This record gives sequence, C-alpha cells and structure tokens, in this order.
Amino acid sequence: GYIRRIQYLDGNQPPAITQADATPSGGDAPLQVTFTGAADDPENDPLTYEWDFGDGSPTATGASVVHTYNAVGTYQARLSVSDLTRTTLSDPIDISVGTIPIPTIAEPIDGTLFRAGDVINFSGSSDDPTDTLEWNIELGHDVHFHPRQVTSGSSGTYEIPSSDHPFNEHTFFRFTLTATDGDGLSGSTSVQIDPDKVNLSLTTNPPGLEVLWDGIAVETPAVIPTLIGFQHTITAPSQQPLSGRLYQFDVWSHGGPAEFVTIIPNQDVAYNADYLDVGAAGHTIEIHAGGQQGDEEMQLWINGSLVELWTLTGTALDVYTVTDYPDPFASLQVKFTNNGGSGPDRNLRVDKVVVDGVDYQTEDPSVLGTAVFDGSSYCVSGNYQTEWLYCNGYFEFQVDTGVVDPPAGNFDMWDTCWRCITRGTDDAELLTYLDYLESAGFDGTWIWVVPAYWGQDDFDGSWGGGVAEPNWRGNAIGDLGSPGSAYLNDVAWFLDRADERGLKVGLVPAWGSALVGTQPRAGEARAASPAEAPLNEANAFSYGQAMAVAFGGHPAIEYWVFGGDWAYDVTEQGSTTVYWQDENATEQTWINLKNGIRTGDASTVTYHTGPYDYSRSLFSDRPWNEALSIHTSHCTDPQDAENMLLAAASFGKPIISAEMRYETWAPSWCPMHANDPIDEFDVEADAYAVLNSGAAAFVYGHQDRWRYDSSSSFLSSLNSPGAARAIAVAGSSNSCGSNSIPISFAASGFQGDEIVTLKINDVTQGTFGPFGAGWPTPQVQNLTYTCDDPIDTIRIEFDDLNNPDQNVEIDSVIVDGVVFESEVAEAVGISIGGCITSPVTNHGQERMYCDGYFEYQIGPVAPSDFTLMFVGNSITEGTDGDNAYRGPFETSLTNAGYSFDFIGTRQTSPGGIADPHHEG
Repeated sequence: GYIRRIQYLDGNQPPAITQADATPSGGDAPLQVTFTGAADDPENDPLTYEWDFGDGSPTATGASVVHTYNAVGTYQARLSVSDLTRTTLSDPIDISVGTIPIPTIAEPIDGTLFRAGDVINFSGSSDDPTDTLEWNIELGHDVHFHPRQVTSGSSGTYEIPSSDHPFNEHTFFRFTLTATDGDGLSGSTSVQIDPDKVNLSLTTNPPGLEVLWDGIAVETPAVIPTLIGFQHTITAPSQQPLSGRLYQFDVWSHGGPAEFVTIIPNQDVAYNADYLDVGAAGHTIEIHAGGQQGDEEMQLWINGSLVELWTLTGTALDVYTVTDYPDPFASLQVKFTNNGGSGPDRNLRVDKVVVDGVDYQTEDPSVLGTAVFDGSSYCVSGNYQTEWLYCNGYFEFQVDTGVVDPPAGNFDMWDTCWRCITRGTDDAELLTYLDYLESAGFDGTWIWVVPAYWGQDDFDGSWGGGVAEPNWRGNAIGDLGSPGSAYLNDVAWFLDRADERGLKVGLVPAWGSALVGTQPRAGEARAASPAEAPLNEANAFSYGQAMAVAFGGHPAIEYWVFGGDWAYDVTEQGSTTVYWQDENATEQTWINLKNGIRTGDASTVTYHTGPYDYSRSLFSDRPWNEALSIHTSHCTDPQDAENMLLAAASFGKPIISAEMRYETWAPSWCPMHANDPIDEFDVEADAYAVLNSGAAAFVYGHQDRWRYDSSSSFLSSLNSPGAARAIAVAGSSNSCGSNSIPISFAASGFQGDEIVTLKINDVTQGTFGPFGAGWPTPQVQNLTYTCDDPIDTIRIEFDDLNNPDQNVEIDSVIVDGVVFESEVAEAVGISIGGCITSPVTNHGQERMYCDGYFEYQIGPVAPSDFTLMFVGNSITEGTDGDNAYRGPFETSLTNAGYSFDFIGTRQTSPGGIADPHHEG
C-alpha cells in the first residue's frame, strides 16, 4: 500500500498548465517555431500567457505564438501562465537549431542478457568523426532511472554489480551515447540490455509468516525473480505473530543461521524457514469514532509507526479495529488530517479507544489533543477533555499493555551540528544552541573539527578547501600536519561551554569522504589535485598529537569520530576521472590518527560508516575501532534500519545509529520522501528502531541545523518537534523532568524574516519565526514545557538585525490556559519617544522595534482543581488598606485543601494575596 500526503493551499489557487508544445522542435536555421499553450484555472479567472524563447529575444504573449530562431544552437523555451494573483511556469521546452549529430552504437547489442559480475563492453561512433562522444549508463527501474556511470570517448567497459539495487522488478541497463558537435548541438541513441533471471522461492512453516529479503519484509510463500549471480541477504525474524499465535524461528531448510547470504545460481533456488508455536500473541485495539461529514480519514500510530488508516463509514460512532498487534506499547495516537478546504467542514470525533478490553475515554485529563477547541480558540494543544479534533492533529492516549514507558537513559541522544565551528555567527549564537541542547534533553552534539566541503559547497573550489575557511573569529585550521593553535583554541572554547552545561561532544577530526585518502569524494567533477588529501598517512599522527595537546582529557569529549560518508566504486564524469574512495585503503591513516590522539586522550574511538553494505561492516572487527557508528541512510524505513543495527551488534561492540532520516529534508533521490519531507513522526519511528535494536546512542539530524546555511534557518531549527519525540523515546539522562505544560504565544512581523527566542527561567527553549510580513494576523506558536521545575518567568527575546529594519509584535503568552498580556510585561526595545533600553512595565505596547524582550512573571504553574476569574471594579481590586473579598476567599480555599488558579489580565495583591490575578 501507499501513504499519500495531500497538501491544502488556502485562498486563490494557481493555474494548471495542460499544454506547452513547440512545432517543430528542431531544424536548420532560420527555424520558425509555433508555440501552443493551454491552462485551466480553479477559480475560472482570466489567464495571461507569456513565452520566454530562451534566446535573449523579447518575450511574447498569447496562448499561441510564432518565433524564429536565426542562430544555430540549443535553446530552452518556457511558458508562464498567470491569473493576475498566482503564476505557474511550464517545464522547459528544448529547441535545437542546426543539423543534429547522428550517433551509432556498435555494442552492446540491444536486448543482450547480462548476469551479476559480467563485464559489458560498449563502443560507438558519430556521423561526424570530430563530434565529442559521451556515454551515460543507467539502471532502469520501471519508468525511472538510477545513474551508474558517465564516461567520455568512443568505448569502455562496465561491470554489472552483484549487490545494491535488486532486479526483482522490471529492471534493465540503458546505455546512451550522445554526440555533440562544435556548435553545441547534440544527438543521442540508446540500447537496453536485460537481466538473466531465475526464481528465488521463500517459504515458512507455517505459511503466512514473514522473512526479510535484503531487509525488506515479504509474506510467505513468496517467489522473487532475481538476477543470476546476485547476492542477497535472507533473514528469519526471531519471533513474529500470526493469527493470534506467536512463532519462534527454529531452522532453515539448508541448515544455515537465521540470517545468511546467498549467491543466486543459474537455476531456481528455494529456502524454507521452520518456526515453533510458542503461545498466544497480539493486542486488540478498537477506536470508537465518527465525523462531521462521515468521510473523514483517521490513522492509528503506535511506537512511532503508522498501524492502520481508515475512511470513516458515516457520521455516527462506529468501531474501527486492529487485531494481533504484536509489540508492547504504553501510548497510541489517533491522528486526523482535516481535508475540508473549500468543501464541507470535516472534523473527527473520538469517543474512546479500547485496548485488550480496557476502555480509555478521550475526555480523560491525561489525553493530549493537538487540534482541539479550548473554549475560546480552535486548533490549540492541551489536555482539554474533549472528543473532537478540528484541524491537523491527534489524540494521544496513555494505555497499559503490561509495559511501562522506557526508563531514563535507554540510549543516549545526540544532535548533529557538523558546521557549527565554522559557520556560527558569534559566541552568542553558539551559546543559544548549547542552551537549547541542555533544555531540550540532548546528551550532546557531534561536530566537525575541520569544515568538509565538496561540489557546490567548496570553500575555495579545491580538494579539501575547508582547511582554509575562517571560523566566526576569523581563524582557520590550515595545514593538518601543523594545525593553527588559535583555531584549536576556538574548538576548546566550544568544548568548555558544552561541559558547563553537562553536555558531551563527539569530535570528528576530518570527514572521511571529503578530507581523507588519495582522491576527492565521489560524484564531483573536479580534478584530483593535489593527489594527497589534507589528512593522510604521513600527517595523521602529528595531527592527532596536536589535538591531544589541545583537547586531551577534556571532560566534554565522549567520542572521536573517524570515517564519514564513504562510497566504494569507480566512475568517470566528462573528460575528468574522479574516484569514489577506496575506503579500505585509508585504514592506516585512521590507525596513525588514533595513535597520535592516544598520546594525550583516552576517549572512545568510533568509525562512522557510509550508507552502503560494504562500508557498514568495514573495520568492525578491528581493535582500534572501539564502537560502531552505523550510517543507515537518509532513505531507510525504520524496520530496515533496525535490522542494520542488529546486524552490527554481532561484533560485540557498542552500536551508535550515526545517521538516519534528517528532519524536514525531502531528498529528491529518495522515493518515499522526495515529495513528503521527513517529519517528526518519521524521526520518532527511527528512534523506536534504535530502541528496539538495543543501540547505545542515536545521533539525530535536522536538515537546517547540520548544514548551518544561514543564521535564521539554524536558529529556527532549534524548535524541532521530531527531536522532542526522539528524546522522549530515548528517555535521555540529560532530561530535566516529565512535566507537561502547554505554552503558546501569538506573533507577527514587519519585514517577514523576524526571529525570536523563548526562554523559561533564563534557559533557552527554542527559536520561532518568521511570522510573515506587513503585520499579518498573529501566528500562534506552540511548545510544551517538560521540566519539573516551576515556571517563574518567560522571556521572549528579539534581535533587530536592521537589515532592513525589523520589528516584531507579541500579542500575549498563554501558559496552561492562563493569559499573560504583553502590555503589562516587563519590556525593553519598545518605542516610547524612541527605543526603550531600560526595563519598563505597564507600558501598553505589544511591539518591539529594537533589540529587546518581553518578560512575563508567571509563578509556579501546576494543574488546578478549578479555575476562577474575579470580575468587577474597585471592590474586586481592593486597596492597600482593604483586603478585598479575594483575600478571605483565597484563605478559605487553601484551608479546605483545594488546588485552584485565579486568572485575569490584571494583578494586584492587597493584604498579601498569593494569586493576585483578576479582571476589572
């Protein structure tokens, strides 16, 4: 099945281009081309058409236009269609003017069969011997292609791989020869070669159980067409449920271990796994739900993974059931996506859930709702004892299936901030980051000592250019054989500040694929000069020694992280040969580096693998590699990632899940996330994979944080919901408690790029923004305070960068339902005849125009038995000599043992009233 995300766009919808054609698309100069376009508009607004011909000539308007190309060359024309509010751009339309070269492929012959390990010869020519020839070899999979090799010249060879991408579906290799003449005109031709396949049969006793085929779960019996000579890893899970029974693996038919590797012979092959019935299994879950329209969609999530999706059967309450859920769990979520749009209003009602016959009512105060009505506002978060979800959100139920939440410290929780040391703007920004790590509950962070750049990110365009990049203090590390002391002192400053906050650091001396070995990283069309990398066998020991002198024995250092993002292949691009690193050849460099570090520091050395099977097991058995940091890839589902971590555990060393799916990223090369960015639930599911695997640590990543592309994107990443969910799964030992107090505030901006920082009791909780330009309707920002310490103050800080003039408006702060207005908060940076630089209160303003803050006096916030608002004039407020009726009433409630909360926007306390809130 598939999970699809449908995006709702509010307001005017853009036009949809249905046609953008050119006739003819090629020919001799002068070439007259007729362009024809068509589009639809959802609101039936009048449309305008504009054509850009790509040759520098003026644009033309109209649904159909004629244009003449006079010069030989290739061009890209594009159509833009506008409804005067929104504009849509077509895909490029390729136009070729001149005589197109005609290439011919001599070999391989179209339709040739191949097997794993075969070496395929390719050769060809063009009708003009002076044309430049380029080969592009791609692995075809249905209708999409994976690039495999690009090379120049008339001939070459390609070896069919024996692992990596499987051949069970419609797969083939396409060899494309492109000839390009002196005018830049190109012509291409292709041939296809096909796999020589046999059948791999997988069965179990009893039938219907699952086995893993290269980490992919398949239900038995299964027949998988596969390539002769290809290598597959087959795994029988140790236990799994079926029809209410639990089965335990016993033996494979060929006598092999639970997980084994097979090389496919030139005939059909079959394996059967026998299982033993070890008793009853599985949980039954019922959701009693209905909807506003009756066609709402509802999802059940457990342990960070989607279990089931339903479309409701009607508006009345009905029962939606999952049976035989195999794993223990302590909570579940019922999620709703409001797809009302401009159509009917859709809302989801959840009456209760029933787990193994036990009722859990939605109105129970323990149930968290993230899109509910709090009595005055819709789509807020909190424990509001309601059955309805009105927006995108969920109900989270705490349930008892015979297990408890994981105890604190199941695994360590690390952040990834590779580029902090060089791309941090100043001391204050890095301190804000470390404050966030401490308050959020991270155990520490992993950072690069040396900037690692490649491709478009190269600092100076050279192999290992990052060694010359200055950090935020203007210092660069320079030659790794004799690194700059000022730069190392800056790294030590970061370590000192981390240690002050009880945080640990994983130091990466040099990112392997960018800075170690003999050639640049794979895939970058860049000359291999100089031949020796910045870190190599000759200077690794002295570099390690220098770091031992600078950081040896530092209490913040937990790991020295070697390796990093390896690949293992050889390819060519254009006329320049570039090599994917031979990772195995770098071992002596790492040994020398460790020996240098060991002259002054004994912290654990771990090897960070690349996201490839070859790399994940490399060096795992070496004594110098003390812990295994496994890169499971940024496009691996949680079950496959868990299996990778379990496989690494066989070496008997601590396992670290070093790189998984990075929150907010939508990698274009990953089918499941190219159009569905990695979100907090994906991160939570990865965290459960780490938990289930028994790994010692999870290194979390946020796409805007590790890259550090800009100060604003970096700071805004600090309020990441996925990190909070992963930390909850980890039970991080650095967490400050298990309280749960909802906090929100409403903000808007002037320029549209304003950022604010929220602190509780002077500890940074996260950054928020931007909020839109031109003072739009204030946007509600939400967070949950999870420390057991009471909240005394909340401060929202604003840094006016004056580039251009920035201003921000904070309407109020709401803590557990209690409103605290900005107009009476302590403030700096508001304007009263100019920007105020000294704190003032009761100023009646909501906007900050300069560097400043609003600070709200909160006092301890705790759940209340009931809430009261006193309303009235002077008799309600009281005076210094008059206790007012609030005083005796408060005393009576306290003496009676009640927990209560007085609310209101005003605060006076005649006669020493402990809770001074009222409305008058």
